[in-house]
Amino acid sequence: MLRLGSWQFGLLAGVLLAAVFLLLAFVANAGMPPAPDGAPNAGQVMGQIMANLPLHVKMWMEMSDYIVGGCFFFVLWRKEAQIYALGPVASHIIFFGFLPFIRVEKLSTGWPALSHWVLIVPFYVLVRTLRNVDLKTGFGVWVLLATAQMAVTLFFDIPAGAMFLYSLLS
Repeated sequence: MLRLGSWQFGLLAGVLLAAVFLLLAFVANAGMPPAPDGAPNAGQVMGQIMANLPLHVKMWMEMSDYIVGGCFFFVLWRKEAQIYALGPVASHIIFFGFLPFIRVEKLSTGWPALSHWVLIVPFYVLVRTLRNVDLKTGFGVWVLLATAQMAVTLFFDIPAGAMFLYSLLS
């Protein structure tokens, strides 16, 4: 039966997360054709924005990828890791699903920040788990790292996403 906390649900969450990682690897290396009028499309503009991020932001994103990848060790057995794994899946579905509908001149780093707002749910789950987990275990260390990573990410992404949403609506 497919229910939260079961190994079947964990397998599904892990496969979805692996699919997102593979999709990102292929999208990053795929050359997107320009729009028919020769103007860059939203994907190209967003790719240029991400390529020009400061080094410390790129390093933070790479470190975050390792923490997300760490949930593969626990996703089959722990519902907290399953919920955490679905956070980046939902974030990337929102990011790539709505990207073509955003006007190119409005794109900024605020768009990925806005798509990260869905991470509030797994962050809440991890904060509640942190109180009851043994920090001397591998799972406890991962929960601590994942909670810290999400706290810092949301600290910057909530205001950046709000500013982007405000600029989008104005």
